[in-house]
Amino acid sequence: MTTPNTSYWWLYGAPVAAGGLRAVIGTPLDAVATREILLSQTTQQVLRGMSFFDYWRGFQPNLLKFTTRTPLNFIFVKFSSSAVPTHLDPGVRGVALGVLVGGMETVTINGANAVRTRFIQGERWVVLKKEGLIVLTKGLSAAFAHRALSSAIFFGTYEKLNSLFPQQKAKVSTISGIIQVLLTAPFYIAAIHKQDKKAIPTRLDRLIIDLYKTRGFARGLFLPALAPRLVHSVMTSAPLLWLMEKLQLIHRKN
Repeated sequence: MTTPNTSYWWLYGAPVAAGGLRAVIGTPLDAVATREILLSQTTQQVLRGMSFFDYWRGFQPNLLKFTTRTPLNFIFVKFSSSAVPTHLDPGVRGVALGVLVGGMETVTINGANAVRTRFIQGERWVVLKKEGLIVLTKGLSAAFAHRALSSAIFFGTYEKLNSLFPQQKAKVSTISGIIQVLLTAPFYIAAIHKQDKKAIPTRLDRLIIDLYKTRGFARGLFLPALAPRLVHSVMTSAPLLWLMEKLQLIHRKN
């Protein structure tokens, strides 16, 4: 009988299946989040104005993204966990692990995120013909800042809390996901703005400053898309960490 960390299902099938589930969960929530940001509306206003089919715009690039991102994410976690010394404080080690994983993730999935944003705005794969492969780099700087910081916060919090409460992994991963969403909101919002088909090329720091000046911190850099992002995190953080732990991807000092 094969063990979870050596069977083909656990190594290959489970991450792909988890990616498909993330696409099903994430696509409607991403659609709401993107509309909140680009239309400057509240969650309630967006929900009232959406049809059933609007929730599923972007499903194709999301499915492509998550069914490739999740297995790659697991590979990145295993590689990064092997590269970061295990003698470090769990929180420090988690931050280093997260920066490595987030950076590698951004390089591989930013294109899918950019295309997904255009799907939600009513465009489809034709955007690649109209704008060329350059569209795949839209929002890359903001996405890198968001993913690297997001992953660093998530794994740093998770590893530290897990060292203190090793029997509470589901709660620890959920709390880590919530903290991650709250602290990275400005970079997520900036990334969506930079992927907008009407976006004017601008530096990340300038965009964040402009959003702060024109809309204030709460309405410009914190509240937009907060509700759907929190729901997404709560629904996916614990299952993904459970699977990572099942596959023994995160190396720790014995």
